[in-house]
Amino acid sequence: MTVGGIPLLYLGDEIATLNDYSYRDDPGKARDSRWVHRPYANWERYALRTDPKTVEGRVYKGLHHLLSLRKGNPVFTGGQLETAWTENEHVLGYIRSHAGKRVIVFANFSEYQQVVPARVLEQYGFSRGVKRLHGLSKLPKGENLSLVPHDFVVLG
Repeated sequence: MTVGGIPLLYLGDEIATLNDYSYRDDPGKARDSRWVHRPYANWERYALRTDPKTVEGRVYKGLHHLLSLRKGNPVFTGGQLETAWTENEHVLGYIRSHAGKRVIVFANFSEYQQVVPARVLEQYGFSRGVKRLHGLSKLPKGENLSLVPHDFVVLG
């Protein structure tokens, strides 16, 4: 939702549907792996999408939040993408900019807490007045950014 281009969502992604390998049982589909992303709609799971206590509800709500973030920020409508060196091999960083606005994004691909040094934010001009637009991790003023496992943070 923040890298660029048109986001691709398959049926069921919005409720955390897993791949469906039963297509292999149909001789007409068995040799075409594209069917793995084309499961039958599970209406019982869709009914859970409004319950924040369920996986379906958390994923559905999170996706809506990301869609709102993308829709409400001009940096995600086009513009440029610049990679940002994070000094941490587990954390992907990039900057999106458009029409005089900028955000920096950090994605922790580890199941463990990871740190991005404060100097990284300073280096890319995000040290003063930066606020968290998305993500769980907190950014203490002037301190290192400590990313909780698998977090995805947008700062602007």
